[in-house]
Amino acid sequence: NGEAKLHTWRTGKHTKGKYNGMSFKVVSIGKNAFKNKKKLKSVTIGKNVKTIGASAFLGDKKLAKVKFSGTAVKTISKNAFKGIKKNATFSIKKSKRANLKKLLKKAKTKNFKVK
Repeated sequence: NGEAKLHTWRTGKHTKGKYNGMSFKVVSIGKNAFKNKKKLKSVTIGKNVKTIGASAFLGDKKLAKVKFSGTAVKTISKNAFKGIKKNATFSIKKSKRANLKKLLKKAKTKNFKVK
């Protein structure tokens, strides 16, 4: 269909990826992409990311801050943020906060704040 779905495993700050010398926007974070990254404390979700896969950040016990650069996110899969730091803060544009809360609850995320 011509759309490349990339995920990055090094840092949540990448908004573009390269494949065979061609650049693509990162539109999803894949299943288990950052699972059990014990030193991960904060992450910025790129402005083009629409989907966060199941267990993408599962078990990242020190992850305390998640910032959404844009408002494209439409799906947060089950357990994407399960086991992150208690009372972790999720930041997103004010007009999208209610929607983000719904997505996080549907994904079984517990003990979080949205600002």
